[in-house]
Amino acid sequence: FDFDETLGPDTISFFLKQQKIKPADFWEEVNKLVQDGWDPPLAYMHRMFVLSESGKLDISKKALSKTGKNLRLFPGLPIAFKELRDFVRKNPDLKQARVTLEFYIISGGLEEMIRATKVESEIDGIFGCNFAYDKTGKAIGIKSAISFTEKTRYVHGIRKGIDVAELRNNPYRINDSISVDMQRIPFSHMIYIGDGPSDIPCLSAVRSSGGTGI
Repeated sequence: FDFDETLGPDTISFFLKQQKIKPADFWEEVNKLVQDGWDPPLAYMHRMFVLSESGKLDISKKALSKTGKNLRLFPGLPIAFKELRDFVRKNPDLKQARVTLEFYIISGGLEEMIRATKVESEIDGIFGCNFAYDKTGKAIGIKSAISFTEKTRYVHGIRKGIDVAELRNNPYRINDSISVDMQRIPFSHMIYIGDGPSDIPCLSAVRSSGGTGI
């Protein structure tokens, strides 16, 4: 799954509203950066960092986590994840076929916020954008950003069976060669759900190999 506008509202706009910053003004400045050649996630994270440096925005781990806890997921979540797992586990045909179900989130939003929502306990892996922090929890730079084709890096990692922690801490593993019969989860066994332009590369990759895109 994508997260923003797929499982819940736009995390960045929600975060800005909580700190009395107008999202429309913020995104106008971000769009100016994008038009100047910035990658969209790097543009919004840079803008947040600039506002933080000037004391207008608190992007500390504590602030992101606190805001994430207050973010309401779309109706039916997160209970739908449990219901789907139960269905797969109890359905006789699926049980006989040894089918299991895993959930992953690949988002251009802020990972710290997503992890603080009620969805985390039901998810097998979460990949999002991250700031770098010092020992006090203060943001000191941009650590990772996910956009467009960058999202496909993670669906390929899942396809190859690379451990979630390994995929994050050893990014070069994504280039490992793997035979078709050794894939842990082929694209044909995936359902990718997203809502916007950044999801198109993943939707294309999954659907072109027999998977489902929504």
